[in-house]
Amino acid sequence: LNPLQSAEDAPSVAAVSRLLDGLTRFDAAREEVVPGLAKSWEIGDDQKTFTFHLRRGVKWSDGHPFTADDVVFTFQVIYDERYPNRRKSELSVDGKPFEVEKIDDYTVRFRTADIYAPFLLYIGTPIFPRHRLLEAYEDGSFLRVWSVRDAQLAPESIVGTGALTLERFRPAE
Repeated sequence: LNPLQSAEDAPSVAAVSRLLDGLTRFDAAREEVVPGLAKSWEIGDDQKTFTFHLRRGVKWSDGHPFTADDVVFTFQVIYDERYPNRRKSELSVDGKPFEVEKIDDYTVRFRTADIYAPFLLYIGTPIFPRHRLLEAYEDGSFLRVWSVRDAQLAPESIVGTGALTLERFRPAE
């Protein structure tokens, strides 16, 4: 259930997508990108600057508030060389990561190196809870958190903003 490693297989992607939301999501019925944790966004005249306005009042399943700090943290982790992951290439243009800037607690600005058509789709990557995962990020153990063992022994440690929360995990069921 680790959000960096979950991109590697379909069952994990399906599970994590129910636990963690992204800034946007793809609405298959409407065939368009729609708001997720971001209530709205503006695209700059240069087509490379995107300003997202986050939903206020959103809380992680443990009651902690969701803020721009979680968004900035997510991209900090994704781009960190210590943590190889597939998301990094999707969230880069010509190998250059997006610039991510916190404007205030509920506003985040992204800048891409060049015009990137799938930006709004890919920016829907799951957002990580900074308050729960910062320590593992800093001590180098990020890829070991939210494992199957964690899900079995401490499901409450896996928090999200998604539609579901993890109550228990039983492998092969």
